[in-house]
Amino acid sequence: MKITAIICEYNPFHNGHKFQIDTARQITDCDCIVGLMSGNYVQRGDFAIFPKNIRSQMAVAGGIDLIIENPSYCVLRSAEGYAHSAVYALDGLGCVDYLVFGAECDNIDKLYKIADFLVCETSEFKEILTQKTSEGIPFATARAYAVKELLGDEADYILKQPNNLLAIEYIKAIIRLNSDIKPVLVCRKGANHSDTEASGEFASATCIRDYIAKGMDIFNYIPDCCREMYNEKTFNYKAADSAVLSALCLRDSSYLKKISGISEGLENKIKREVFNCTEIDALTEGVKSKRYAYTRIRRAVICAYLGIEKEEAELLPQYIKILEFNDIGRQFLNTAKKTAKITLAKNAAPLLKNKIAMTQWKKELERDRVYDILYSVCH
Repeated sequence: MKITAIICEYNPFHNGHKFQIDTARQITDCDCIVGLMSGNYVQRGDFAIFPKNIRSQMAVAGGIDLIIENPSYCVLRSAEGYAHSAVYALDGLGCVDYLVFGAECDNIDKLYKIADFLVCETSEFKEILTQKTSEGIPFATARAYAVKELLGDEADYILKQPNNLLAIEYIKAIIRLNSDIKPVLVCRKGANHSDTEASGEFASATCIRDYIAKGMDIFNYIPDCCREMYNEKTFNYKAADSAVLSALCLRDSSYLKKISGISEGLENKIKREVFNCTEIDALTEGVKSKRYAYTRIRRAVICAYLGIEKEEAELLPQYIKILEFNDIGRQFLNTAKKTAKITLAKNAAPLLKNKIAMTQWKKELERDRVYDILYSVCH
């Protein structure tokens, strides 16, 4: 079988995702599309709008053949960490031919040039990076400055676009893992990543979540095959704020210091601000600064709530959890079970002899239970 993979969140699934899947199938001429999808928590540091089982069903209805899970400790990381662990999991299947991703840039050679430059880290690059970070400039900003200085304005502009950034991180991971997976670019169609207004029949996931919160009609922007699943209740983010902030009030700074994404005194700022806030957004706004970006703080706050410590976040996945599949996906699983370097599992039975895998599995069950409780009481 010829296999194409997509790293996704589908938070929620919409016409743009359907377009990407259909295009990916056409340009790679694949037999099967595998989606590595974030579970109940998403990379921007939040709860998913629908539970992972509903989003998995949307994805398969929309053209994905198999959905496997990207676990919380891999998802709630920087773009670099998120991309590396995701590509590691896909490479671990041992039979993926292509990785398709969206980007604002329409030239994969340009993305590859930037990715290769960032992997190589020349002495000039390191010197600029060290200088800028020593001035208190955040790493991402310092890196962008170095790229602009050494590769020019076009590279700097490309790196500042959100989907370009992730695309570059995927390519970096492929290079570093010496993977045989071939990266394939599909340019975004219609609305951009964070657009708050729809464009024709396309709307970003950000826009759709906003429309849902406001009670606006979203059915022009989602495939017909998913409409019934959109009738399921959605996660009420505001109602979950009290649970998260209450938990953080009980955590001391020494605990927060161990949490993934927290360093350089960020724990003290969070601990101080949590007593002045009733919403996660307000806490994030109170803590963010020139050094600490909004999304980094969001992820750190959710990691603190879920107990994701640095040591855990640095581990690569020891198993791949199967969520949803169709008949083609079932055929793929028969192939992957023979080629996979990482254990495929729908339950814990295949992991019993792997202590690290069992620990990862149990922690994910606990975090899924937290999500399920909040999902059930927030309406």
